[in-house]
Amino acid sequence: MDNEMKILDIINQNKFVTIPELSKSLKISTTAIENNLAKLK
Repeated sequence: MDNEMKILDIINQNKFVTIPELSKSLKISTTAIENNLAKLK
């Protein structure tokens, strides 16, 4: 849940951010980013 909020914050700042960039920022795997994005959709 915490990661989802962080992802939303980053996306609000940069609408063109990539999954690898999100992964580096949050220090979690790209798969975890994809799972979080799926939940957010």
